[in-house]
Formats: sequence, C-alpha cells, structure tokens
Amino acid sequence: MTRPNQFADFERQYVPEPNTGCWLWIGHSVNGNYGSIKWHGKRILAHIFAYEWFKGPVPCGKELDHLCRTPFCVNPEHLEPVTHAENMARSKPATKTHCRHGHPYAEGLEIYQNETHRYRRCLTCYRMKYRGTIK
Repeated sequence: MTRPNQFADFERQYVPEPNTGCWLWIGHSVNGNYGSIKWHGKRILAHIFAYEWFKGPVPCGKELDHLCRTPFCVNPEHLEPVTHAENMARSKPATKTHCRHGHPYAEGLEIYQNETHRYRRCLTCYRMKYRGTIK
C-alpha cells in the first residue's frame, strides 16, 4: 500500500464525536484499551500514529497523555507529550477521591511502596479489616 492509502485507511477507522471533539477509534484495539493500526507492516497505537502524522514525532523521553481522558480518542489536539511521571499523576487512579467502598480518602489515605510499585490504601477499609492492628 502507498502512504496516502494507509492514511485513508486510518481516517475510515475513527468517528468524530461532535460534543467532545474526540475522534473515537472504531478499528482494531489492543486489549480493548487503545486503538491500533498497521503501518508499513508494523502494528502501532492509533493515537501515536495520529499525533505523529499531524504534529510530528513524540519527543524523546515523553509519552502521549489523553487530555480528554478517552483512551480511544485519536484527535491529535487531545494529546499532549508529557513525562511518564506526569502522565501517571494525571491518571484516573491518581485523581480518585474515594475508595471502591465509598470511603473518602480525606479521612485516611496511606501511601506505601515496594521495589516496583507505589500503592494507595484506604485506612478506613484497612482498620475495618484488621481491627486492633492500627493505632
């Protein structure tokens, strides 16, 4: 396939959403999380393809953050190159205000980490599960 034909293939696989401005990917997806497209025989993420096609390469050491918080959006205006740390700080788990049981984190939040991950834990849930172990 020639380059223009592959771009036309990209354009057929998204639908503009008029209320948000998102370009929603309806083509192939990777694990149901992000769209992907085959480009020169290699599968790449659709939002990275869109950004690089319209704006240029993603700067070294950066990754694309969806400002609209919609992983299937491929609108390059909704993508911003940021560091991994910034992307994680903006992510849904980092901005949650309540635990999965509805307790507000303001009443008690503990952050702990091991060699590979950093975790947040609701102290209300922890105290209920392990009565008498926390002062």
